[in-house]
Amino acid sequence: MAVEDEKLRRFKETIFAEVEEESAQILGELDAYRAERLEKAVAAEQERGAQLIKGRIEEAKAESARRVTKERLGSRQRLLRCRAELVDGLFAEAEERLLDFAAGPGYESWLQRALARCGSALDGGMLLIREGDRALFEKLAPGLPQQADPRNRLGGFVLQNAGQSLYLDETLAAKLAAEKERFYQDGALGLEPVSQAQ
Repeated sequence: MAVEDEKLRRFKETIFAEVEEESAQILGELDAYRAERLEKAVAAEQERGAQLIKGRIEEAKAESARRVTKERLGSRQRLLRCRAELVDGLFAEAEERLLDFAAGPGYESWLQRALARCGSALDGGMLLIREGDRALFEKLAPGLPQQADPRNRLGGFVLQNAGQSLYLDETLAAKLAAEKERFYQDGALGLEPVSQAQ
């Protein structure tokens, strides 16, 4: 029995050794499989995280660009409003100065020069004038038909001559409008010639 016990013991040892070896091999394969799966999962999560971060960065860039564009547009609108206010104020001041000029001593001589430039166009023509200038025009252009023009607030005149198909606007408002147009084109303002030669 001792021999059989010895055989049984060796058989058990051999079986257990094989089982141990196979178990170790299976556990090794399982550990390798787990490590591979974990590595793939980590890589997939890192890729997903990188894509998420990239997407968030792109969103942040786009939002930043939208904010910058919105701020630039807002700044431009504020600048244009400010410019419009300044230009309106400038031309309101110019209008006041023209009213002062039309009430001053140089206005009559300016009107004389403007009438002289009309020359023969005055023959058969009619003047549209500012209501307050009627006596002045009767003195400067006696016998020439005149009519008050309620739109003429600043002074000057419009010469209409149907026989010559002529409409000549020599009002201070027309000169101011032309200067405003020139100002928007060039950024320059020149009202001095009105008081001198025009």
